[in-house]
Amino acid sequence: MPQDRHYSSQIIVYLFTTLLCLPAFAGRLVVQLDNKPIQTTVHAALLSEEDSDWSAEPVAITSSKDATLIFENIPAGRYAIQLFADCNGNGQLDSSPRGIPLEPVGFSNNPPLLRGKPSVAQCVLHHSGGETPVQIRLISATPQQRQ
Repeated sequence: MPQDRHYSSQIIVYLFTTLLCLPAFAGRLVVQLDNKPIQTTVHAALLSEEDSDWSAEPVAITSSKDATLIFENIPAGRYAIQLFADCNGNGQLDSSPRGIPLEPVGFSNNPPLLRGKPSVAQCVLHHSGGETPVQIRLISATPQQRQ
């Protein structure tokens, strides 16, 4: 009988150790864009939920001329996405002296931008691994870009 208890303890320790050694499940975030200007490169940054503001170091970045952006090998977790359409091809988001974007921008969860840039917390999405679809609407601040 003491041997049975010892054997059961070994099995429990083995199972617990096996679970701890499993790698975190990683997958893809597939971002579909609405209102993307034709022939424009879109740049996107993926931030962790723990980041308190958008200036933090991104977990991943990607860009594409297509209406689909893909973040590869992203561990399961909670993230936020910010992106912009680089209409003039200079590789950066152009803004007015007051900080208003002059190129289309978008954020995960598509929060309203009437009160300015949303917080990271407002844009958090859950990625469980595998393939997670995300729909983001690009919004233009200037009238000539809304056409």
